[in-house]
Amino acid sequence: MDDLNTIAEKTRPIFKKYGFRKVGVFGSRARGDYHSKSDVDFLFSDAGRPISFLEKQEAEEELEKILGVNVDLVPDTRVVARMRPYIKRDLKVIYEGQ
Repeated sequence: MDDLNTIAEKTRPIFKKYGFRKVGVFGSRARGDYHSKSDVDFLFSDAGRPISFLEKQEAEEELEKILGVNVDLVPDTRVVARMRPYIKRDLKVIYEGQ
């Protein structure tokens, strides 16, 4: 599977299309201890308006198609407090829009 720079290049148009303000990768992909079937966990913040459930599903499908693995898109507003330190430790920002 691709490194973070390649993931960033491939996914940038999708993040821009859906109006994401900031996107990072966390979990095994960010740590570098993933295997070929590992999913990609993305943490995102939207650009001023909440992304709808349908938009999130569509974005996940598009990301899975171009990356060839399962994807989890996690809104930063939905992360429970006890998980924040673990995500923050691993998080690698790969996209910052307007």
